[in-house]
Amino acid sequence: MNRLFLSLFAISALFAVHSLSAKPQIDKLSPRSLIPGKPNVVRIVGKLAPKDGVPKIWTSFPCKVSLRYPDEKRKTGLVEAVIVPQAGLSDYGAVRIYNREGVSRPSMIRFDDNPSGFDFTAAEGKPHVHEFEAKKGQHLEFELFAERLHSALDGVLILQDDEGKELAFVDDSEEIGMDPLLRYRFERAGKYRLVVHDVQWRGGVFGRVKVRDLKQQIAETDGPIDVDVPSRIAGKIDKIGDEDLYHFQLKKGDYLTVTPSGSAVALLDLNLDGRRVKRAGTGDSDHEPLRYRAPKGGEYSLSVRELLGRSDQDYTLDIRTDVAPFDVQIVAKGKKDDRYAVKPGGEVEVHLRCTRYNIDVNINVKAYGSQGEYKCKNYAFGKNNKTSVNVFVVLPEDLPENELEVLELKAWCKVNGKEYITKVGSSDMVRRHNKTISHYPAWLDGQVLVSVIPKGKKEDKK
Repeated sequence: MNRLFLSLFAISALFAVHSLSAKPQIDKLSPRSLIPGKPNVVRIVGKLAPKDGVPKIWTSFPCKVSLRYPDEKRKTGLVEAVIVPQAGLSDYGAVRIYNREGVSRPSMIRFDDNPSGFDFTAAEGKPHVHEFEAKKGQHLEFELFAERLHSALDGVLILQDDEGKELAFVDDSEEIGMDPLLRYRFERAGKYRLVVHDVQWRGGVFGRVKVRDLKQQIAETDGPIDVDVPSRIAGKIDKIGDEDLYHFQLKKGDYLTVTPSGSAVALLDLNLDGRRVKRAGTGDSDHEPLRYRAPKGGEYSLSVRELLGRSDQDYTLDIRTDVAPFDVQIVAKGKKDDRYAVKPGGEVEVHLRCTRYNIDVNINVKAYGSQGEYKCKNYAFGKNNKTSVNVFVVLPEDLPENELEVLELKAWCKVNGKEYITKVGSSDMVRRHNKTISHYPAWLDGQVLVSVIPKGKKEDKK
């Protein structure tokens, strides 16, 4: 596909600002979840304009794509795409179909290494019912993805037993907004139903429910629970003053990150050799991460309590040692920071801010565009805890004019022989585009958009 489509759609995949006629249209895309690094067969139903040739696919994420009609003799409004996303992708991406007559609106899709769950399209006035079996003591999490996939579905999750008795009901979620999240620990083995419907019982709206089997501390267990790293753990503070304990092993030099979520305002204490070495949860955030660099290997203990002393509060912990021990963000310093205009061979000045977590090494920045890695000037945060730099990205001399170039910045460092790399974020600048959308796709965050202007025009670098 040519760069004009790639460049234009990278910014408009979220906001759909096209004025083309005779556009192809995606009515249904299934599944809505792709496994990175593996081939995924995606069925696309819609107005595919077969008289104009087999449609092509554009994606907001790096992948390999091949298209085929299931019935070569009858090329109807159904096409199958074999999509192999690049390994390591996470969060969300956008898919479009196009031909010489036009381009479809974006259809959102998510990446999931373990895509357990189901897709559905609601029928007007009827719920979607998913039947399943659960074991005694099993703790399951049901998470609806609808608003985050740009679906109009305002969903409700209802858990029932095999006789139709309601066990749990969730509308909006305190953690993720309009999309509901339901967690339930089953007291007995048997058959159950998850009922999903739109609050207005509309038809034609779609969603995906992700089902996770969570580890949880059993109520009857008084002592600490041994867990692996990485782990995703769900728990509950049943009574006022309750404390949950988890034990795990760390190696010397590991950078530990524990990220809490849920209704509980988690107070986290990390202990080593019987004494507290780190605390998180008393700051200005309801879900403050705990970050710690292990001075030595051994067994560590993590204590979880409810900061406000409430009972019957759920929590989830993500315990990892592969999260970069720093955060780099693009800083907006003017009304035009989100729309650069630079000539081929020119420089794009990007203001960056860095937050470190117990490291004192150089943090370097790299820039990537349509022609691969680009040269950067003033690209490092020094060891002396330098917190801000102005990076200058040099555009290639042979970039086509009058096109939109999409740059992505990444920050990396090496500590004790281990390399950490993370995307440079741009949440502050992204919110300049549209303040009414609550969930921005991860592929949009971190992008720097540059209009490549003819060499005779005036540049707007910052």
